Amino acid sequence: IGPGQIDGGHHVDGDSRGDALTMHQHASMFVSALENGKTVEHALDPGRGAYLFIAAGTASANGVQLEEGDAVMVRDEAILAVSATQDAELVLFDLPMDE
Repeated sequence: IGPGQIDGGHHVDGDSRGDALTMHQHASMFVSALENGKTVEHALDPGRGAYLFIAAGTASANGVQLEEGDAVMVRDEAILAVSATQDAELVLFDLPMDE
């Protein structure tokens, strides 16, 4: 999930990019309202992971079905693909992963 792929935007960032709020961590937070049947992808750099929360609706993350209120931690993946299986609202944190 990244610029041009989500309608909610890039809200919080450790690098003070654009109009995102600054947090004092090397992390970013994104939100999205994703229509049923739509898919977005978020690239994860080496050493990075993602925490995905399904705030509303249902979606699959790299093929794993998630319901409203579910969350998943993703690590050791280059791409996180999120597909809405009904209209969904998502919150994604891109974070450094400790080895």
